[in-house]
Amino acid sequence: MTLPKKHNKEKIMKLFFIIIIAVCLATTISVAQVPQIITHQGFLADSAGQPVNATLPMTVRFFEDSTGGDAVFTQSYPGVVVSRGVYTISIDVSTFSFVSQFYQYWLEMQVNISLLSPRIRLTSVPYALYAAKANSATLLSNFSPNATMVMVDNPFEPDLIHFTILGLSRWRMIHTRLEPIGSNGNLFIGRDAGRIHNLGAGGNTYVGNDAGYNSSVGLSNSFFGRGAGVINSSGSSNSFFGEFAGYSNTGSNNSFFGKDAGYNNTSGNSNTAIGSGALRTNSEGNYNVTSGYQALFSNTTGHSNTASGYQALYYNVAGSNATAIGYGAMLYSNNTATAYDNQNVALGYYALRGSPDPSANTGVNNTALGNQTLFSNTTGSSNTANGYQALYTNTTGFENTANGVNALYSNTTGSLNTANGYQSLYYNVAGSNATAIGYGAMLYANNTATAFDNQNVALGYYALRGSSDPSANTGLYNTALGNKTLFFNTTGSRNTATGFNALDSNTTGSNNTANGVSALSSNTTGNNNTATGWAALSSNTEGGANTANGRYALSSNTTGSTNTALGYNAGLDVTTGSNLTLLGYDAQPTSGSATNQITLGDVSVTSLRCNVTSISSLSDARDKKNIQELSLGLDFISKLKPRQYNWDKREWYENNISDGSKMQEAPTAGFIAQELDEVQTTQHAEWLHLVLKDNPEKIEATPGNLLPIMVKAIQEQQAIIEQLKTEVAKLQAWVKR
Repeated sequence: MTLPKKHNKEKIMKLFFIIIIAVCLATTISVAQVPQIITHQGFLADSAGQPVNATLPMTVRFFEDSTGGDAVFTQSYPGVVVSRGVYTISIDVSTFSFVSQFYQYWLEMQVNISLLSPRIRLTSVPYALYAAKANSATLLSNFSPNATMVMVDNPFEPDLIHFTILGLSRWRMIHTRLEPIGSNGNLFIGRDAGRIHNLGAGGNTYVGNDAGYNSSVGLSNSFFGRGAGVINSSGSSNSFFGEFAGYSNTGSNNSFFGKDAGYNNTSGNSNTAIGSGALRTNSEGNYNVTSGYQALFSNTTGHSNTASGYQALYYNVAGSNATAIGYGAMLYSNNTATAYDNQNVALGYYALRGSPDPSANTGVNNTALGNQTLFSNTTGSSNTANGYQALYTNTTGFENTANGVNALYSNTTGSLNTANGYQSLYYNVAGSNATAIGYGAMLYANNTATAFDNQNVALGYYALRGSSDPSANTGLYNTALGNKTLFFNTTGSRNTATGFNALDSNTTGSNNTANGVSALSSNTTGNNNTATGWAALSSNTEGGANTANGRYALSSNTTGSTNTALGYNAGLDVTTGSNLTLLGYDAQPTSGSATNQITLGDVSVTSLRCNVTSISSLSDARDKKNIQELSLGLDFISKLKPRQYNWDKREWYENNISDGSKMQEAPTAGFIAQELDEVQTTQHAEWLHLVLKDNPEKIEATPGNLLPIMVKAIQEQQAIIEQLKTEVAKLQAWVKR
């Protein structure tokens, strides 16, 4: 085949280089020792995919192209044995002249009349055969001392290959090691790599076209990649890996890894950028650490920043001391060219992303840990968000703390809030000074966009959760400690609930205090109640101004008000009664609807003890009308029937049916309530209230109300005595006469 003139020239030049190599090889391996056979092995299968077993004619052809063209070599084999699909043929190429090692050849197989495809590209073996045909080493004697050549087996340095350029030994290869000679520890590989360098400054490694092009006095630099560190002249101890990494650099101690990483860095020092376009625009900023595509992309003078993740701190220009780790973390960081101390920390996907207008994002001293935490923040400062989308919507709110997924999610301008727990304070927008700790604590906090002072405290699962309509929840100054405390509260304010379900149903009731499991748990609109103890006032709905202290105290009260119960089960029977005072274990009124009573102790009390023997009560004449002489006296008293009896209370027995087995042995004295009632009824004196019949099953007596009548009876009796004394005196005087 005839080559064009240009190609012939290239062929001659290439042949010359191969001849030099061949001369070197000839000192250890003779041409005769190189085999002239190429072994080719293949596999044949029929149309069913089964291996062929047969003897077949085959033809081998060489081409200079993978398809088309004319064969440059042909060799036929009349009978090739194919066993289990495998065949082997030996191609004798002793008569074929390979043009050069830069030419490519393809092998084509013909089996019988079938051409197999595709053609197979020939690799190193034929080119080794071509090298074996080079002329002898005597050609070296034709070159001048300043020639550029490769010399093998220098008699003074055995087993070495020397690369000589313009008469100076520049490289040597020993075994598998390639070493530069006289470069002062510099290594330049690639077109124009280290072009300006005079080898006076050492320890530089430039690999890639134009790498370290302008480097002259820089020391200990490592540039790998096309255009890496092109402008660097005096910068030292830099490491650049990637196309155009550190392109404009003049600073020192920088490490840029990735295409365009640190591209515009000029005098910035001690920066580390890993990723395509990382720290691309940096010019003077120092001590920045970036990792990720276009991380800190726009930074120019900002220093001591850490950005790791896709476009982390992308728009930051002059801000310093920021830490952004995660995809898009602090993406829209403020882009002012005026230096400022950022001090924000963002860790997570789009954490502290900010407004798409970077100039609006001036907030500082924020900490955002978790995906999309403080996502919308603009001017808000000193916020802490920890958890997926915590403080997600915050824009200008400051000094908020949110820990938990979606904690303070909707907050925009509210400040000084603390939310700890899943969706705690979720709907709060502009409220401030709220504290919510626990799963869903204060979940439906009021969502008005108008700023207000919340001052609620909620601690526990769904504590102060509120109505599912956040706008209805306007209650303030509430304290809820315990799971589901003040769960349904809406407008109720100044309530304190401590214990599971305490004030659970409260909606509008205010000024209530509930301490204990289920204390005031049914209260809805009742106000000014105080309940301390498990289930104390637990049934109260609308009753107000009640005080219950003790387990189950006033636990059945619903609408009764102004009651006071102190003790376990005290006032348990009260439902709608009011103004009752029940002191002591199981102290109960006459009935659940009774009013204006005081009960001391339960039915087992046998004595009342006090340091004085009477109780004072109001008796001021100025507070009385229709004052007249008491008409009831001795006649009324004479109809009473004082009795002696033994107590045998029905409540001591099952089903309240007495069989006399529990009768007290010691007798006592008193009145029978039914007999007292009969007397006051027949004398038309029910107004004396000698009997309490609020509970027909337990009629009670009030014998103390007999005192004025007893005094009157004594007076009447004394009058009779005085009259009799007068009559006796008269009789005595008459007898003496």
